[in-house]
Amino acid sequence: ETEEALSKEANNLLVMSEDVSVSSTFPSSEALLSEFESLVQFVDSSFDFFQAEFSLLLFPVFAHSYIKLLIESSVNNAKEFFKRYCKRIPAPYEELVYKLERLQTAQQAQADSYVQLL
Repeated sequence: ETEEALSKEANNLLVMSEDVSVSSTFPSSEALLSEFESLVQFVDSSFDFFQAEFSLLLFPVFAHSYIKLLIESSVNNAKEFFKRYCKRIPAPYEELVYKLERLQTAQQAQADSYVQLL
């Protein structure tokens, strides 16, 4: 049942990403925001039994998305993304979210040892 749900959602995401123009190997900032919103909606709409497990997937995707926006897009886009979704990240990741929040420029992100580990 869980496997079917994940498979179905992954297929939906793949179909959605094929619709986005393939100008580069990485999605645009708009596509990234849309995909993250889709992930959040999927977590919210999942059964309570699975919701706690699925919510743990939000932080890694959030962290990589924020860093990507910070480095490849505008700082304002990254800050807007952070502000919009940081409250959605589960409590066990609070300290890591705080570390990400301190990164305000692409140069800081590229030089940060924590980002290097990601």
